[in-house]
Order: sequence, then structure tokens, then C-alpha cells
Amino acid sequence: MVNTIQSVLTLANIEDKSIKIEKNIFSFLELEKDIEDIYIKLAINSDNKFEIKIDEKLPLEIISDKALILQILSNLLSNAFKFTNKGSIKLDISLVELSNNTATIRFSVCDTGIGISKEFQNRIFEEFFQTDISNTRDYSGAGLGLAICQNIAKILNTKIELKSELGKGSEFYFIVDVEINEEDNQKIIEYPIFEDISILVAEDNITNQELIKIILEKANIKVTLAKNGKEAVDFFSKNRFDLILMDLQMPVLSGFDATKKIREIDKQIPIVALTASNLIEDREKANEVLMDDFLLKPIDTEILYNVLIKYIKKLKGLKIEYKTIKNKPLNNILDLNVLKNKISDNKKIEMILRKFTEELEEYFKDIIEYLLNSNEKAKILVHSLKGLSGNIGANRLFEICVKIDNKFKRAVSIDPNDIKILKDEIENIKNELNFLDNIFQDESNKIINSDKFDKNKSVLVIKNFIKKLEDSDMLSKDDLEILYDNLFILTKDSSILNSLEKEIDDFEYEKAIKILKNVIESGNIN
Repeated sequence: MVNTIQSVLTLANIEDKSIKIEKNIFSFLELEKDIEDIYIKLAINSDNKFEIKIDEKLPLEIISDKALILQILSNLLSNAFKFTNKGSIKLDISLVELSNNTATIRFSVCDTGIGISKEFQNRIFEEFFQTDISNTRDYSGAGLGLAICQNIAKILNTKIELKSELGKGSEFYFIVDVEINEEDNQKIIEYPIFEDISILVAEDNITNQELIKIILEKANIKVTLAKNGKEAVDFFSKNRFDLILMDLQMPVLSGFDATKKIREIDKQIPIVALTASNLIEDREKANEVLMDDFLLKPIDTEILYNVLIKYIKKLKGLKIEYKTIKNKPLNNILDLNVLKNKISDNKKIEMILRKFTEELEEYFKDIIEYLLNSNEKAKILVHSLKGLSGNIGANRLFEICVKIDNKFKRAVSIDPNDIKILKDEIENIKNELNFLDNIFQDESNKIINSDKFDKNKSVLVIKNFIKKLEDSDMLSKDDLEILYDNLFILTKDSSILNSLEKEIDDFEYEKAIKILKNVIESGNIN
């Protein structure tokens, strides 16, 4: 991607129309990640503050030429850093208008740099033009960057505009119409299958712990969980891991301090920050303690897997097998497919959601009261709930948490109406979660009523697995999935399933056989 962004699109190629729009589907999360990969490190190593602001009202996915948009933004951002010293640079992507399946989007790059005088503003996009800057800094260059950008903008049927004041800074912006991706409303998810990979996850929130563990185990990764930084250091000192996922804000010992201690032991182990915060200050701290990368919550599984492939040494040069699933989005209160895309196992999804329900009733029970009374704890709870709700697919709850969290970051007072919306969305998701049994009952009925499954067949399948366990045969992941699916079809009891999984994971096959025989002999079949 770095090569794509930094590649030179010459004016000759553009003008003879050899550059064509190549439409592809992408999300603003992907766009943000591509830009961060280059410019966050540049910001950390410079004296400038860098901020990326993505409008929460933007569609999830659009269809346009991502490479051309990135080329423009890359040139504009590079100029902003070049002409700004000890100031700030901001990329702002906002929604102007939605109409049918088209979104009008404004891309803006602002800086507090040297600015451009009015006499030069009309000429700044000319080929080989450079202003005469009497300054000791070196601003040399070919003078082609903005001309190239303007020509690319024409290909996208738009124009780059400029607002600037000498000595105060500049804003370059363009507005472009893009198509909203509504194709089939389905998303194809690929996930890799790794071999002999062990990862330490340091995370204090129980729901997040379980979710990350399931996502990694789905890719055949061995996972060790630490509930705080001290545990992470202790585990690392006694075991071998290929990579560490480190939450930043944890009790007992923070992720920053834990990383410092681990770096005293090992300078090479890849350590990747996990956080719901996108503050440049946190990235600077992570860089200072020698963290290798930065992953935002809610977790994007594709980005997570790519980070693992990038940093785990033993994966270098290996051909990695991928599995594919296809899901269809549901509703905005609780989109189960957000979890299905990460986990693809109804029983484990149900477990995660039940844990989230418990946390709403316990850990987050005072969040509204704290907000109304301007209690300092409100900021921590909103930030935590933002990451959790995004992870499980509670879309509307996530959106209002993002809005309030952003206001906390900017030290803006919280609107009472936002608090009311948060309260309503917490109640909405609670009500939705109250129907978990019905939701998963419906899912099971779809399987039971199909030609593929009936109770007699499921009993035979389970008896066959009892024989395999009695013969001490090793069961593959596919075998286990078939076993667990059929057991759940028969009992619709997640507690029996969880007990069986535990015994099989611990190689307690005799206890596992007993559980399966009890199900069949006791008639505990719904």
C-alpha cells in the first residue's frame, strides 16, 4: 500500500487518459488504516500533531477508486507535513449528502503551516509552480504534486479547492460523489488457518477477553489470557509466545508499563497495542515503549489477521490457507453477523452476548447517573462501552458512545439529549438480548427443519463420536464442529455444550463420553 500511495502518476499519463477509474469496494476504516500506516509514524517523529476525523454518518462501504483518492490525500498530507513546523495537521472526511445509493463526501486536509498568499493561490495548481519562500527550511521539490492531484481530481469528476492565509495555514479540500455498496447486502469473510502459533493477550475486560480468544482460536492459534499488565509480564517471563496483544488501560499495571518490563527481557517479541482510543498521545506513548503496531477496537478481524501475518516471524514466506464464510447483515440494534464474521459459531456467540448482558447490569449499571452528575468515571465507562458495543455489533449503541467519547476527548460538555439517547440505546440492546433464547432457537429450528438434519440422525452422529472418543481418536476442528452442532440441535442447552467443550479441550475424554451418553440415555432431547 505504501508503494501504491507513493507511486508517481505522471501528468503525461493522466492527460493522455491512460489513467482510468478502477472502482472497488472499500470502507473508511480501511482508508483510515492505510493513511495511519504512513502518517502516524511521521507525526510521531515530527513536531506536529496529526488527527484523522471520520464522520460517523458515513456509509460503511463505498464503491470508488481507492488508489486515486489515496494518491490525492497522500500528496496533500505530505505537503501539509512539509510546510508545517510544530503545528497541527488534520484529515477530515465528512458526509455532505445521501441520495438513493449515492453519497457526497468531503475530503479535507488542514494544517497550521506557513500558508499561501492570495496572489499565488490561483497559480498553486500549475505545473512546476512553486512560491518564493524566504525561509531557512528546505521546501525544495519538483512543483508537480498539486498539479498531479488536480488532474487526478478531474478523473474523479471533482476539483481541489484551497482556503489559505499566509502565516496561519491552509485547507485543501475536494468533494466527490461515490456509490454506496449495497450489493446483495452480503459480506464474504476470509480467515486464515495458522499452525503452531502462540499469542499472549493482555485484556482486563472479560467479554473482550473471550471475544479475542475465540477470534484467534478460530484461526488455530493457541491463546493465553492475562487480565492485567502484571499477569502479562509474569506469563511472558515463563512461556514462549510469537506475539503479544496488549490492552493499554488495565488495572495493577498498564499496557505501557507492562511493555516496558517485557522490553527489558526481550527486544524482539512483537507487541501490538489494543485500544478503543485513537488519540495521537496514546500512539506516541506506544511508540516510546517500543510497541510495534496499534489496533483499534472494535476489532476488525481482517486487519487483526494481517497484523499477525506482518509481525510473526515464523509466518514469513509461508503460504497460508484461508477459509471463507458469507453473512448477511441484520438489524441496527444488534447485528449478529458482526460476531458471526468474527466467530461463526452460534454457541460461542451466545456465550459472548450473555457475558455482555451481565456487564451491562453490573459494570455499566451507573453509567447514566455518572454522566448526569459529571462524574469522572463516566468517561472511562463510555470509552469501554464504545469498544464493547462495536465488537458485538450493537451498532446504534456504538454510534452514540462514539459521539459522547469524542466530546470527552475534545473537552466539550455532554448534551443531555445525547445522554437520553445513550440511555434509550442501552435499554434497546437489553431488550434485544432478552430474546437471545428465541434468536438462537430460531437459528436451530432452521437447521432442524432442513432436510440435512433430524433428531435420529443427530443421535447417530453423537453415538459415532462416542465410539471415536472411546477409541481415543483425535478429533479435528471440523469433527468437533459437527459434534457440537448436533449436540446443540438435540439439547438446545449451551451449558451442556460448554461442559463438553471443556472436557474435550482438557483431553478428559471419559468425562466427555459420560456427558454424551447422559444426553442420549436420559432423553434430555428437545
